[in-house]
Amino acid sequence: MHEMRFVFFIFFIFIISVFPFGNAYPYEIGADPGNIHLTNVPLGTEFRAPNPITIYNQDSVARKFNIKVVNRAKSLLYNPLPDSTWVTLVRYSVEIPPESKSEPIEIILQIPPDEQYYNQHWQAQIFIGNASASGVGAGLIFDLKLDTESRTGVIPYGKFSVSPSSLELGTDMDSIIIYNNHYIPEKNVLIGWLSNSVQVPSDESTKLPEGLQVMDQQFLWHTPLTNFEIAKFDKKTIYISVGSKYIDNKYKGVLYFVAGNGKACFVNVEYN
Repeated sequence: MHEMRFVFFIFFIFIISVFPFGNAYPYEIGADPGNIHLTNVPLGTEFRAPNPITIYNQDSVARKFNIKVVNRAKSLLYNPLPDSTWVTLVRYSVEIPPESKSEPIEIILQIPPDEQYYNQHWQAQIFIGNASASGVGAGLIFDLKLDTESRTGVIPYGKFSVSPSSLELGTDMDSIIIYNNHYIPEKNVLIGWLSNSVQVPSDESTKLPEGLQVMDQQFLWHTPLTNFEIAKFDKKTIYISVGSKYIDNKYKGVLYFVAGNGKACFVNVEYN
């Protein structure tokens, strides 16, 4: 009987770990919102996430929940937040009556005013745990993704990065710069397109939308580019434009670049 209870408890933890979304939970713990994506996060000033966290106690008894921020990334396109202390919460522990919810818990970010932190795509995880009297707890884990302000003319932080990280295309050709800030040269950097940064790059996503041109410059000519090399501690300029026959099209998505060993970066692109 004890073994059966133990198996059920492990299964219970697994279920609420992999299904951390929604407003109502048939389990003892829930939270809103689900995963959080913050854009255009400024440097050197306090930034409050527009949607605070609300924790739900679905149990028939009062519960105490502890909250923790961990600088961890599970997405190819996002890197771990360099310092988890850049994200703070107004409280890290709450007690909630039975079948009730917490007061809103604000998420506050403060990224240091160092120009290398422009053009970043970072991820942390927020863990909400319910500690039982025996010291064993179940919990939720959800993602906090943040994009810092886009800026040209800076060398971004990270082994493999891009500047700027956001483009509003016009009728003229535009450009971005890819930086390999690492001692290993990249022999085959792949280029692809996704409708948003939550999606996962795949073989199918390497096809660009019709009319969107990604090019290299060879002397006075621009030639189509599907992949490229970049030497160690070097940079490469990539040119982007919309073909003359497609100027009435609209584009909004993510132009991504994937190098070896799981390194990747991306640019938010919009044209309308």
